[in-house]
Amino acid sequence: MILGYDVLELPEWSMKALVNRDYSGLTEEERSMIDCFLEKYEFIDLVCDGETGEFKDPGFSWNPEFGHACNVYDCYCKPREVQNA
Repeated sequence: MILGYDVLELPEWSMKALVNRDYSGLTEEERSMIDCFLEKYEFIDLVCDGETGEFKDPGFSWNPEFGHACNVYDCYCKPREVQNA
């Protein structure tokens, strides 16, 4: 756990867009879900195994941060500051 960051379950299918900003192959709905997520959070990195230092394998979640039930990665994300108008 990194202080000031949340660990969120993010869909495996979204990783290419979140890590590399590569939206190819995604539907408009998937792009929209990712964009809405990025308005609230800054993606930081995937969670690594504490002993090996390697990224953890994805696991299944019924309740990912966005989208339907799917394989997810645990990821460090930082909440964005809310700007008051």
